[in-house]
Parts: sequence; structure tokens; C-alpha cells
Amino acid sequence: KLIYLTPGGGFSFIFNLSLYFGALLTIPIAVYQIYRFLQPLLGHTSRRFVAILMTLSTLLAAAGAAFGYFVTIPAALNFLSTFAGDAIIPSLTAESYLNFVVAYVLGLAVLFQLPLILFLLDHIRPFPPGTLSSSQRFVIIGATVVAAVITPTPDAINMAIVAVPIVVIYEIGALAVFIRHRVG
Repeated sequence: KLIYLTPGGGFSFIFNLSLYFGALLTIPIAVYQIYRFLQPLLGHTSRRFVAILMTLSTLLAAAGAAFGYFVTIPAALNFLSTFAGDAIIPSLTAESYLNFVVAYVLGLAVLFQLPLILFLLDHIRPFPPGTLSSSQRFVIIGATVVAAVITPTPDAINMAIVAVPIVVIYEIGALAVFIRHRVG
């Protein structure tokens, strides 16, 4: 059960929750705006391509948010709430809990845009064959660093819960670029 420590704590919680939810919903719109900014580099693209881009962005953001909410947050809360043992009873404030959840949900929603970003970058300036595959060791190191920053827990299990999907979505992006080169 969450608590708040200020008279306006309940209002502040609902207000911040609305702001963060709005930020989550605007990820596809931000991707569209980035696309529009890069459109002179992309050349003439069809409305169908833009519709597919927006749909994929929405699905990837939803998948990242769902993964953060249903997988990583419970694992992190389980670890953090039992870390001090029975000597300390956790009493979470609404604000601290919301900030904790938002860090995971928004962070992973943005990270799950990686395949789309790789595809767009390849569309602007095609990657040389094998570039994405040969940089896999750097992706693993980068995913570990990003997971260490996103997860507030010091244990390797929670870091792996975040790092492994980052590597997997990178590989999905690399596969999409590979298929694009084979088909195109």
C-alpha cells in the first residue's frame, strides 16, 4: 500500500501519473516527428511506409512498457523489498513508487524502439554488409551498461532481465536490416 507525506501528495501522484502516461503515449508521435525531420534524407516514401512505421513504433513501445511493467518491475521489487531482510519493513511513498515504475516502463518503451531506429538508419544510409553482426560484442557491453543505469538493483539477475531483451531487440533490428538488403 502506497503512502504520501504531503497534503497535496494524492493530487501530485495522479497529476504525475497522467503526465508520464501521456509521455508514454507520445513515443510513436515522437518517432513520426523524427521521421518527418529525416524525410529529406529518406527521399520519397509512401504513406503506407509511414503507417507501417507508426504501427510498429506503437507496438514496440507497448511491448517495452508491458515487459517493464510485468517482468522487470516485479523482479526488482521482489529483490529490493527482501534485500534488508525482516529488520526493515518497506513503506513506499506514492511518489517514489511512481518514479521507480516510470524509470522502467518509459526506459524500456524507448529502448524497444531500437529495431525501428536501426531500420530507419539503414534506410537513410545503408549499413555495409556484416556491420551489425560484427558489432554484437559492443551491443552486449552497451546493453549491460544501459541495464545497470536503468535498474536500481545491484544484482546480476535484474540487470540480465533488462540486458538480454536489449540484445534480442537489437538482433531483431539487425535481422530486419538483413531482410531489407536481401529483398531490396
